[in-house]
Amino acid sequence: MNALQKIAHAKAEKASILDLSEMALTELPKSIGDLIHLKQLNLSKNNLQRLPSEIGKLKNLERLNAWSNSLQELPRELGSLKNLKQLDLEDNHLIEIPRAVFELTALRILDVEHNTILEIPDEIQKLSALQQLDISRNKLQKVNARIGKLTYLSVLNLKGNLLRELPRALCDMRRLRQLSIEGNFLEEALVEASFEGQKAVQRYFREKYILDKIQEAKEKELIKLDLSNLQITDIPNEVFKLKSLKILGLDGNNIWDVPSQINQLKALEVIDLSNNQLVEIPEVLNQMKHLKVIETMGNPLTGSGILPKVKMLREEIKNRLQEVRQNHSEVLDLSDCGLSVIPAQVMQMTFLKKLILGRKYKKDDDFRHRNYLTALPVTISKLSNLQHLDVTGNALTNLPESIGELKQLQSINLSQNQFRR
Repeated sequence: MNALQKIAHAKAEKASILDLSEMALTELPKSIGDLIHLKQLNLSKNNLQRLPSEIGKLKNLERLNAWSNSLQELPRELGSLKNLKQLDLEDNHLIEIPRAVFELTALRILDVEHNTILEIPDEIQKLSALQQLDISRNKLQKVNARIGKLTYLSVLNLKGNLLRELPRALCDMRRLRQLSIEGNFLEEALVEASFEGQKAVQRYFREKYILDKIQEAKEKELIKLDLSNLQITDIPNEVFKLKSLKILGLDGNNIWDVPSQINQLKALEVIDLSNNQLVEIPEVLNQMKHLKVIETMGNPLTGSGILPKVKMLREEIKNRLQEVRQNHSEVLDLSDCGLSVIPAQVMQMTFLKKLILGRKYKKDDDFRHRNYLTALPVTISKLSNLQHLDVTGNALTNLPESIGELKQLQSINLSQNQFRR
């Protein structure tokens, strides 16, 4: 039977499967649109340059196999196939992933291997159900970071492209189990990590990210370095060579100890070690001449391991928050509490009308009590009744846009910060 006869027979039988492979087809008959019961369609190993718009009528189609043809594009009507779960376009003449593909929201498997695709567009993130993506043997020079939005993706094949780097977004793909990246221009260490599995890839990206951040701080002589939430167990030795560093963020890691080399950071004013695994803090921190803020909340510190000044300030903050909460006070004064971040509980006090986060003490011997906020949280917009805000004498360089949502705000004191003109 020829293609027309096979289609007619499938229509009469209300067939769910139709095989039109290896029939030397250059065109697919428009009558294909009559097969409303079809669930699987095999068009492989033909010479099709296009598909008819009638393909969009196959509302029950779940699998479309069109590999080894000459397709350069797909009709927009293909995007109407909301039940399509598997699409095989391997070995065609595509220079881009057809736009219609991104409307296939039920798609779980997409194979576009061996085409001449140049890029992965932002629309890739619309394929939220995708579990397997094969885009190997194409002409990709980079991978769009939006691919990290595909939270169900477990298999990603990028072999045989022109890649020199991969986005760090791949680290966040928790379900990714198989990553194939051989045959590119990537670092050998990354390729080897891909053989070991996703955890090894995550470790590679994490370590590279840390070193890149440190290198950037060195080259630009930055005063602030944020290495928070990176699963660091030991502070990298390269950090101690950053002579201009004033603010060091290490919160949310797995640090057990702070080495004595920390005293090489002569300009350091703020160190955030909150939410780590410290049981004690070296006395060297208390001896560093310019160090003004030591943040250690969320560590399993023993009583003797907590520096006297840190312990005192913790109690002071706790007492002030408790008093305001109990009395439903409209004024919260957290001045001179050694804050480097605003406690999350503050943003729940929507009844506040006045918030003081500034500085009162002037004497040098009280200098370590001073707050040293480097940023205000975007959640400050929750304080809908706030009328007065005082952040005098901190280290703010900018304000979050959300502060504009405080419609009741009448005054804000920003003096003695580090805003750039």
